[in-house]
Amino acid sequence: MNTKMPRILRPLRRSLAVAVLVLLAPGLAAAQTVIANLELVADGNSRWFDNFSVVFAQLDGGPFLPGFGLEDGFYRTDQLPNFSPIGTPITVFPFGANWGDVGDVYVDVTGLSGTGVETAPVTDLDVRFEDYVADDDSVFGGHVTTISNVSGTMTFTDGEATSLDLTSTVVFTFDTASQGPSVLLPFTGSFTVTNNAFDLSCTCPEGYDLMLPPPNLPFNLTWDVFGTATPVPEPTVLATLPSAVALLALAARSRTRTRRDTLHA
Repeated sequence: MNTKMPRILRPLRRSLAVAVLVLLAPGLAAAQTVIANLELVADGNSRWFDNFSVVFAQLDGGPFLPGFGLEDGFYRTDQLPNFSPIGTPITVFPFGANWGDVGDVYVDVTGLSGTGVETAPVTDLDVRFEDYVADDDSVFGGHVTTISNVSGTMTFTDGEATSLDLTSTVVFTFDTASQGPSVLLPFTGSFTVTNNAFDLSCTCPEGYDLMLPPPNLPFNLTWDVFGTATPVPEPTVLATLPSAVALLALAARSRTRTRRDTLHA
């Protein structure tokens, strides 16, 4: 899914989705999908590289910058493993390490009982990483992320989500409009989660000739971002279904009793 709801409205959307699932619980045909929010905490050593400018930013700011949501770049890539600051400090990771709720994971829970350890397939992922890395459109040209090829599983223990494993393809598409004529430049990477550890990676095989004077290095970028991921269904639909079924059964008995009383009145 590529259309992302604003952060402030996501809890409302999830509440409505859960309500629909619960109301349709007896048939189960429409009660197959759990929407879980995905919460990420990035490691302080996460980096983003502008290979054209031969610079990088490090989330924790490295030894000379404050980082963690404040200025975290740039350093000269060609001086690694030493940290050599260059230019006016800038913020590449505006949310620091605590990214919080970055989007939604869709899980097909058809056939799960809510008892013991069970796994269910991940069917879709809705996340826009441009909010969290290189978000300053005036400096970086503006970009959007598109996610595809999503597959994986979510593990539940007694109806509670305990771990997530998934793979997906992420394309970061930059628009050069802020630097001149608008040209769309896609960079292909991946987003994976293995036992609740995430990796947002793009060694980005694409390189673009910007037709500048020598040395005219190709415009190329690298994402090396990693940390922990926590799937949080809101609420746990598997735990809700039994009570929903009981309530609807009670309502059905009440309707039947009312009709019977009417007929024999």
